[in-house]
Amino acid sequence: MSKDREIKEVIQQMAGEGGHSQGLFFVADVVSASDDECVISIDGLELTGVRTGAIIDNNDKKLRVKPKAGSKVMVADLYGDKRTLMVVAFSEVDTITINGGNLGGLVNVAQLTNKLNQLVNTFNTHIHPAVLGESPVTVSVTANQASTFSKSDYEDTKIKH
Repeated sequence: MSKDREIKEVIQQMAGEGGHSQGLFFVADVVSASDDECVISIDGLELTGVRTGAIIDNNDKKLRVKPKAGSKVMVADLYGDKRTLMVVAFSEVDTITINGGNLGGLVNVAQLTNKLNQLVNTFNTHIHPAVLGESPVTVSVTANQASTFSKSDYEDTKIKH
């Protein structure tokens, strides 16, 4: 057999020639998902325990991607036995958790900046009336002005959503 023919056969096996469930990679529908695993359906067969990421140990210092139920995923069949499966691509994502998720959700930077600057504006334009004797008198006090916020003050551009 020629080298070209051998290469072609290996590529066909990997690509799943003759049906998407025969290769090392295949596309499936997500039935349900938890943080680390999902249930997929392919050709009417449901497969459970499909890993949603490359999890080496059971610590929280990793990226967890939970696919959305009803979406499609590309699955790697690590040993060709349909038992050791891992999602390698997602059509839709339900949630992403980084390093355990203990710090809460990501900040919507534009909305936060607007809210902070509304507060700064209110602070900078606020005048306290002073009562002198019987009639109230408005006294304008010169105070240090607060500066407005810029999203670059607190935005980490390495992670976007």
